[in-house]
Amino acid sequence: MTTEFIDSRNGFFEDVKALGRKNSATLGFMLESGFEDHARNRKSIRNFANKNYE
Repeated sequence: MTTEFIDSRNGFFEDVKALGRKNSATLGFMLESGFEDHARNRKSIRNFANKNYE
């Protein structure tokens, strides 16, 4: 398994925000700045098992 930190320049950053918004009823509401803070502080991660998931 490989772990990658997602920052605001990463191609997956918009996907992270979209998933957060889609699941806000479960996860709670987060402001745009909250996603940016998490990305800046290396708190958003992506795990994948092999290159087939990249």
